[in-house]
Amino acid sequence: MKKLRKSVISILAFAILCTACRSGVAAPSLDRTPVLHQDYLKSVHYFGDGWAVNFWNCEPDQIDAQLDRIVADGFNSIILVLPWREFQPEIGDGRLNGYTADQLRLVFEKAEEKKLGVMLRPGYTWDYYEADSVLPRYYKLMGDRTYEDAWLSYLEQIYQIGSDYECFLGGFLCWEDFWNYTYTAKALGAEKLGAEEAEFIGYHRYLKEQYTLEQVNEWYGENFTDYSQVWFPSEESPALKLFFGFYDDYLNRLLAKSQQVFPNLSMEVRLDADLAADQAGDFYYYSHEATYGCQDSDYTAVMYGIPMGFANQGERVGYEEAMVMTETILNGLLEKNQGKDVYIDQFLYADNTPGYESNAQIVEEQIGDYLEHVHRILEEKTMGYGVWTYQDYGVDLLYNPQFALGFAGWETEGEAEAVRENDSMQARLEAGALLRQNIPPGRKTDTGEDRIYVTGQYSCESETILTVTLGQAESAVVSCKPGQNVSWQLDFPNTKDYTLTIQSGGTVYIDNLKVYAHVQNGMLYDLNGQEGDCIKSLRKLNRELGR
Repeated sequence: MKKLRKSVISILAFAILCTACRSGVAAPSLDRTPVLHQDYLKSVHYFGDGWAVNFWNCEPDQIDAQLDRIVADGFNSIILVLPWREFQPEIGDGRLNGYTADQLRLVFEKAEEKKLGVMLRPGYTWDYYEADSVLPRYYKLMGDRTYEDAWLSYLEQIYQIGSDYECFLGGFLCWEDFWNYTYTAKALGAEKLGAEEAEFIGYHRYLKEQYTLEQVNEWYGENFTDYSQVWFPSEESPALKLFFGFYDDYLNRLLAKSQQVFPNLSMEVRLDADLAADQAGDFYYYSHEATYGCQDSDYTAVMYGIPMGFANQGERVGYEEAMVMTETILNGLLEKNQGKDVYIDQFLYADNTPGYESNAQIVEEQIGDYLEHVHRILEEKTMGYGVWTYQDYGVDLLYNPQFALGFAGWETEGEAEAVRENDSMQARLEAGALLRQNIPPGRKTDTGEDRIYVTGQYSCESETILTVTLGQAESAVVSCKPGQNVSWQLDFPNTKDYTLTIQSGGTVYIDNLKVYAHVQNGMLYDLNGQEGDCIKSLRKLNRELGR
């Protein structure tokens, strides 16, 4: 039995407090729902108490306060990301997950009450719905008609839900959700398996339509006698240009088919280019501008971040230099997207995503200046923008962290049940009972941090303790007196073992658990809902836009 250690914890009088009421501004109401192309869209990605990957298995018990705060900060719309597998678990029957569909309707209903517009991003790749990877589903979508039919059924059902509400603005796919297979393809290289998969996904068909076999051989530097022999090009091959052309064509075809069941569906297109080599061995950047027109949609969605256009060698640039580059990048897009409106669904004025530390960023003290001055460029060049990280979030590794789905995803021992207390689902543990979630290594765990945080809330009927263990790390203890509502934060060394175990010494009610290492920072609201450095500047931006 592990020796228990006392841990420094933050014990707070826990009351479910409306962080929206702490925004420091009056809470205006919108007089009407925004109209696409008539009103400038000022959007927030809405993740509730979770984040993009586990939002749909969290509880919406704070939704009114959260949406009120969004309105108070000058936004008029929200964006929802809809993981394909979590919304449509089974390819065979094609039906939507009843819980997530009901949650989607609830968010629409609440947005309608607040007169907030709703944009949807269907097809989001990541979810915790199953322990195994969802990526094979996206691969099979490329060449298996059964998966394509399921995909179209999923989109059609999502569109039908949205169409019941006046606040529904439309939606967009995202190139990132379909791009992962390109890494698999390039890794296969000159292998028989590569040729077989190239046939399955339609690469051979595309080459027949676009190039003679002689041209293909010239690009590959090979002597193929039939298209069926062609494999995927490696990173260094000049033929990578052909594969990128195929993938752009695939995305265009998928979007066109998707628009048949989800009218005016757009796509977040890829503004950054891919490094490739020409036939002389010189490197150049391959542009994906073939996708910029977004087929039959009347607007182009895009992610824009400060690093675009810079060398990304750790630069820290002034806000005026950043504004010049913003205008340059957007002008380049507008020249190539058939003159359609542009919606920046992810406006990344700052970013602390692990692994991208060398990307160019605005000098931190000048990010507010950038936000307060960029309104002219945004209003002139775009129809709207969206913030990804409205409130900072921990990259939570838990599925069903608030017991909205009972004990789905959890293991229990002893007397334990999921109950509703004070309009919120909680886990009720009796003395000696145990709660455990085995967190698969495939979840987003390797973010480089040395410490892992475990946070949660609980109340007890008599003085008791909780013993909390994460993987092989030494256990920690949280104590509680009768009538107390306790919030705790524990930290453990990152041992790469993420199994969470909680054992109770008495009757307790547990809620709002999180396990995370990295905190995504948007500089607007922190983890606790307190105002960040840039929220006042963003409110000023919103006041200027659409005046």
